[in-house]
Amino acid sequence: MLTIQNFHNYQIKALNHSLLNPQAMLWLDLGLGKTCVALAAIKSRMFHKQVRGTLILGPLRVVQAVWEQEAAKWKFSKDLTFHFIHGSEIEKTRAIAQRADIYLMNYEGMDWLAHFLKVNYIDTGLEIPFNMIIADEVSKLKNVSTNRHNAFRKFMLYAPYRMGLTGTPASNGLKNLFGQYLAIDAGVRLGLSEKHFTDTYFDKAGYKGYALEERFDTKERIMMQVSDITLQMDVADYLPLPPVTYNDINIELTPRIRKKYEKMETELFLQLDNGETMEVVNMAALTIKLLQFTGGSTFVEVDNPNWELIHNLKLDALDEIIESSAGKPVLCFYQFKHEKERILSKYPDAEFFKSGMAASTISDIIERWNNNQIPLLIAHCQSAGHGLNLQYANGSQIVWYGLPWSLENYTQACGRIARQGVGHHVIINRLLCIDTIDDAVALALHNKANTEKAIRTAVGDYRKHKLGLD
Repeated sequence: MLTIQNFHNYQIKALNHSLLNPQAMLWLDLGLGKTCVALAAIKSRMFHKQVRGTLILGPLRVVQAVWEQEAAKWKFSKDLTFHFIHGSEIEKTRAIAQRADIYLMNYEGMDWLAHFLKVNYIDTGLEIPFNMIIADEVSKLKNVSTNRHNAFRKFMLYAPYRMGLTGTPASNGLKNLFGQYLAIDAGVRLGLSEKHFTDTYFDKAGYKGYALEERFDTKERIMMQVSDITLQMDVADYLPLPPVTYNDINIELTPRIRKKYEKMETELFLQLDNGETMEVVNMAALTIKLLQFTGGSTFVEVDNPNWELIHNLKLDALDEIIESSAGKPVLCFYQFKHEKERILSKYPDAEFFKSGMAASTISDIIERWNNNQIPLLIAHCQSAGHGLNLQYANGSQIVWYGLPWSLENYTQACGRIARQGVGHHVIINRLLCIDTIDDAVALALHNKANTEKAIRTAVGDYRKHKLGLD
């Protein structure tokens, strides 16, 4: 099990910064371990009797599948108790009312939390259950006019220890920093009024002055104001990164969706258990429906183009990646038509590779991609897996919305960007629903077997794992 001795020097630096500043902002790039640093800070403040409970706010997927799992890896945090504030009124009330070291909640739930704390604690003179707040992906609080920001301000001052975590604090410009710092330092550094902030650091521009333009010294002046509580770390400055980093993003199905999935999966297991050797083609057909499910939709009938929406969990995870990429190009590979349609519905300005495109159209897309002019490019690995030179865009990322069974298609598609001689770091993100058929496909690719053997072995091993037989 990992201990604090496993921390890198830069992580010790980040931990010390967070402990020296009751209100701290950590701008830590992907891969620098901001979660374990924050857990160590929580544990240290608890040890010194400064903190009785911590509220961690974040995107739903992150609070579901990151924090508690990360805590279990470290000796100093493995004994921390967690309550996830989510679900029905009764479930949320039970989660916040019962004692825990850490309370987890997604940003969308803050309206409810603010009201609950006011009625049951603040108005009655009782201490709220936590006096430390960590805002994971604090950029979610950039807009001060939203309900979530208004709700946050209603209870934030009852938690004197506050920490903001992000790798992309100003993905859409420095104007986004006001709301983030207001949430952490209550207006000490950038003020309480957004209008005063923009008047101080920006000039009006565009039609009727509705746009804001940074002045020549805006960045320096803002950083001077916030530098005492802000620590910025870029991954390239601290880690000798390989040219490619594989980043598996684990997604937790909700109990309701999990129940539907398990029912569908039973059919596959029953056929595996009948004592006969299942043809690979039949096994693949069964797994396709499960893979459609983890992608978020299933087709109503065979040969029917209509599909039924089940969930948007992977779409939400893709949204987080696009937001954190801060405008750098993202290449997203899908597997099923309904996945493509839902992605394009959410991002109508995205470019799309499809079979049968004219050569001139393909060349135009490639040129604009390599010139960093396409923030999101969508493709199927069979239509964009061979022969396309997409490796010249700066700081690009790949997202596998769903994985293919074919090792050749997978490696060829990754090779559109991640190839020898690339002058920048490439991140390959894989969206995987925990304890689902996604695990079997990932295992098949890892085994580097031919497709037929991979399907047989991976599905069998996955079944054993699910049934507790391994």
